[in-house]
Amino acid sequence: MPLSFKFLSGVLLLTTVALSAKQGYGMLTDQPEPAELLRQLGVGRPGRALLGGAVALGAGLTLVPATFAGGSVLSASCILPVLGLQLHQRNLTGAAMEAPFLLFALGVLYLGHPLDSAGRPA
Repeated sequence: MPLSFKFLSGVLLLTTVALSAKQGYGMLTDQPEPAELLRQLGVGRPGRALLGGAVALGAGLTLVPATFAGGSVLSASCILPVLGLQLHQRNLTGAAMEAPFLLFALGVLYLGHPLDSAGRPA
């Protein structure tokens, strides 16, 4: 993998991990913004804790090259229920705000871990 792709992958990886960790922690500790969003979507306290734990776990797993793929898939799959609930409630604005995060997570997965020696073919 060319150095420019490794650099881009590293920046996206660190950004994704930081955003996921912040969001997961916010869901786990019932911080006002994520808790209110999930409350409006009909997600109760146990659901928020489960989703927050999965998001935080995905962020941690994404950092390690050996568990990168699993963590990235977990992080991306945690966005899908929120996106689906937004669409179910016909909140197209909310769904449009979630979609870039899903694409961002999938982009990180496609580029691969910057420290992985196998890397992506050029």
